[in-house]
Amino acid sequence: MGIKSLTEETFDLIRKDSLCLVYFWATWSGPCLNYPDLDGFVQENSTLPIYKVNVEENPELTRRFSVIVMPTLIFYKKGKAVLTLIGCQNIQVLREKLASLK
Repeated sequence: MGIKSLTEETFDLIRKDSLCLVYFWATWSGPCLNYPDLDGFVQENSTLPIYKVNVEENPELTRRFSVIVMPTLIFYKKGKAVLTLIGCQNIQVLREKLASLK
């Protein structure tokens, strides 16, 4: 499935997903530009909808969810934030957090 981009106009698409992950990132963030554990997590979880939001292009979403550190990953269930992870998380942490939400 890969990572799909979201904007302020399309963000509400996550409401259709029973569980999804949204990755807030920025082009100026070194960790965001080289995040191999996220790439591996995406490959392992091909059925989990995973989205990304460029914070520079979507400042309203960034403010709405109080995102101030890049990267920030937020798991949503039916459109509601249920878990926020700040900073680069290793793949094992991502696996454990996903398992705890299923």
